[in-house]
Amino acid sequence: MTTAFSNYEVTAEDQQRINYFSRLVTQKVDLVEERKKLKQEKEKLEDAQLELELLDEDTEVHRRIGECYVLVKQSQAVQFLNTEKESLESKLQETEDKLEKIKVEMDELKKILYGKFGSAINLEEEDEDS
Repeated sequence: MTTAFSNYEVTAEDQQRINYFSRLVTQKVDLVEERKKLKQEKEKLEDAQLELELLDEDTEVHRRIGECYVLVKQSQAVQFLNTEKESLESKLQETEDKLEKIKVEMDELKKILYGKFGSAINLEEEDEDS
């Protein structure tokens, strides 16, 4: 974010908006990274689920609990994975909702700040996985 205001009067309110926009950019970057990690974790769970579905229901598999592994039936492992996947999908949806809210706030601030400062302010972000 570049600010060059040689011909503009920057009020305290303007500065607060600029600072808030900067904080939103930081939050957005963090949430995009969190979303990426959640998607990777979901993909791993789906892969494990596919592998488990190939096994017979009476087959015992190792399930990690904390730092140790215990033998559980395939059906119990599938149930555990389903629960984990639902939890992960919920976290992913929360992250998406937060990202959408931030994008809306950023768009509103851009309108206000570009309206006042025009091309003297650059609020465009580097292209990322948004």
